[in-house]
Amino acid sequence: MTTASKGEQILEAIRNLRAFYEDVSRLIEGAAPLMEKRGWTSGSSWASTATAENSGASYLPKLWMPHYAFRFFENDKAPDIAAFICVVMDNLDDPDKIDEPWITGGYIKYASEVTEWEWWYAKVASWAPGFAPDGKLCEFQASALPRAEEVHSVIGGAVLGLPLVEVEDVAALEEKVVEPLVKAIG
Repeated sequence: MTTASKGEQILEAIRNLRAFYEDVSRLIEGAAPLMEKRGWTSGSSWASTATAENSGASYLPKLWMPHYAFRFFENDKAPDIAAFICVVMDNLDDPDKIDEPWITGGYIKYASEVTEWEWWYAKVASWAPGFAPDGKLCEFQASALPRAEEVHSVIGGAVLGLPLVEVEDVAALEEKVVEPLVKAIG
């Protein structure tokens, strides 16, 4: 392989990754109107945030790329619940737990009104005991989460998910993730 062809392959990989992130964005952004027509809106303080736990520091290259992308939602009729849609692209805490990207939908239940949260709640599928990307709802208690000291007044929640390749567009997102999520919330 020549130096030029290797460089071209690197550039192609970068462009493919950018295109992948654009596809993920279409799903995350597409979730908003689907949730809104069911009474769930993106809260003003979290409306367009899509990634967290990233870094631009030269000594943290594994955090340069987002490893999950999400959107949180709230509903005045359920002030104790924060719902979310999340694409989990990797699990930096436990790499062996994930062998392909997932798309998940879930909710975090609080003891009272949602006042504080952590962005990492969106990737709860990475930790929820018994979670499998099979479309089935997995309930969990806050005590089962690894960062229990950071869970504020969270008492538990639930998450469901599928391999990302099974949800290729917004219509599939609605059918396979949003509808089951909203039904589970009640």
